[in-house]
Amino acid sequence: MPSAKARSYLALVFVPLVAWSKDAAVVAVVTAAATVLANRDARAAVFAPPRLTWPLLLGAAFFIWALAAVTWSPAHRMTDWMKAAPVVLAALGVGRYFARAPTDMLEPLARPVCCAVGALFVLLAVERVTGGGIIGLARPGDSTERLFDLISPGLALLSCLLFPAVYLAEAATGRRWAGPALIAVCFVLALTYRMDAAPVAIACAAISYGIVRQCKRAGVVLVAVGIAAVALSWGPLAAVAWRHGEQTWLTAHANLNWGYRVEIWNRVFELIGAKPWTGYGFDSARSLAQGAGVTFLHPHNGLLQVWLELGAVGVALLLVWAGLSLRAYLAPPRDARVLATFAATVTAVAVFWLISFGIWQGWWLAAIGLTGVALVLVARVSPSPHP
Repeated sequence: MPSAKARSYLALVFVPLVAWSKDAAVVAVVTAAATVLANRDARAAVFAPPRLTWPLLLGAAFFIWALAAVTWSPAHRMTDWMKAAPVVLAALGVGRYFARAPTDMLEPLARPVCCAVGALFVLLAVERVTGGGIIGLARPGDSTERLFDLISPGLALLSCLLFPAVYLAEAATGRRWAGPALIAVCFVLALTYRMDAAPVAIACAAISYGIVRQCKRAGVVLVAVGIAAVALSWGPLAAVAWRHGEQTWLTAHANLNWGYRVEIWNRVFELIGAKPWTGYGFDSARSLAQGAGVTFLHPHNGLLQVWLELGAVGVALLLVWAGLSLRAYLAPPRDARVLATFAATVTAVAVFWLISFGIWQGWWLAAIGLTGVALVLVARVSPSPHP
């Protein structure tokens, strides 16, 4: 049987390829699950009966509620739920194995993970310098702007994996000076792309990291409460911005996308007000948009999409699950760098979740899954003893 490090490359080799195809994230998660399940001891760890806890029960309740919501969706697309569910289950399986595997089997994975994230950075940097030269070979008729849009999911994944990679690099090498340098160059790279969310995510993540390094566990709670407050206020703030014509200012002084998103968020908030409790059904956003006067595939905001499609019931299940999961995560004593890495990574994911992607997109669920698995690895790998 190949070593854990060798088996990990089967999945990690697909991580840099997200720079060219976002669906490579799905392949990475599925490949990781397949390699885990190929080992008898790993299968036993994954399928061992779980201890019933409130986070587990609430997570299952949210999963079941999303399935039930297919029945009252105007789309009635069971296939969309069936595409999303396996990706989530595969990521959870890999994460559970990492949470239960012996530490000496996990520590050799730190370097391969860092190499995969480093390769993703190199590909994104080369594509930026060459104006999408590599991906352009397969798409000769596309403009540079279009090519950069196709590459942007890779930049999102890099932003989400950045702080776990920094931690694992420090744990593997003891060179703590390299972490700030890597964060800085990734931030500069993100600024050069057309994706506004990426530099914002890295900057906000760095702020969260600093808060938690200073305040430790209280800092994690502060960051989590801040994210929840911003998410819950998004709809009302969008409605206020719309009434004051802020979309016109954003269109003139920022770009067309931001003005358009204010319009989307305001319309979604109006739709929520008409059916607040159970929502319109799973993945109903694109169907609702056809009669909403605003064309959109999804609301570009995770909480608004959950509220629109799964109602206040879905929002309550999600928020209570997140709160209890956070409490469970903080229960054992943890190194300050682990806590700060956790807070920074959750912040980066939250930025994209609040302003960018549709939450049921398979590649984005896979990206979140890869990020979650990386955080489990961070929690299990001892921090470097070097000062």
